[in-house]
Amino acid sequence: MPLLVEQKNQILRLVESAGFDPRDFVWDAVRIQDGMPTVERLTHSPTDHFFAFGFVDQRPYVVAMEDRLSLFSPGPDRGGRVMVKGYGWESQLEHCQMWLRSLRSEVETVSLWDTLGSGAARELGLATFSDRKLSKEQQKEIAVRVQRVRVYLRSNVEDREALRRIEAKLTDLEDASKRLGTKDFANVALGALISIGMEAALDAHKAQEMVNLFLGGLRALLGG
Repeated sequence: MPLLVEQKNQILRLVESAGFDPRDFVWDAVRIQDGMPTVERLTHSPTDHFFAFGFVDQRPYVVAMEDRLSLFSPGPDRGGRVMVKGYGWESQLEHCQMWLRSLRSEVETVSLWDTLGSGAARELGLATFSDRKLSKEQQKEIAVRVQRVRVYLRSNVEDREALRRIEAKLTDLEDASKRLGTKDFANVALGALISIGMEAALDAHKAQEMVNLFLGGLRALLGG
């Protein structure tokens, strides 16, 4: 069953309110259940993520039940495909809003692997370090870098629970500099930044800033 013009207009307004350019989306038809008619699908062209506006066959029932079936990707928490049912157009609009929030989070969250594969992170990953303990001076400099990242993330992470977990990881990273050798600490630092970046869900620019605050000049500091 095709969507009404006004329904598509409502979706357009949702897309715009989520901060997307409507020109990045295309409509087509898709079959989401065997033996059922095709339904309309909205696809975000840059990512191939989509939302399909399906229906549930109500003919066997006397009392109205869930009549909307939505299939979309990514799901909440940027997971895989999700299929949900609801009753009425308003419920399907709510599911569409859920999808757009997940999509926004997906496109704004940088691949930490890409960030760590360039610049100072790449230099650190390619360096050859000895396994000697870090000096007191090196440990003090690591503590300064950890504090820079801590202050930066306090200003850029709104989720207080996520920030609490991030702070604990930063403390662990600082503690690691006091007990690990140079080579092991470099590896731990890269892993910690991936974990912290994922927890913080930073956009590309902010993720790079965070990485630079900690890793800039670290290879020279560690003697690699």
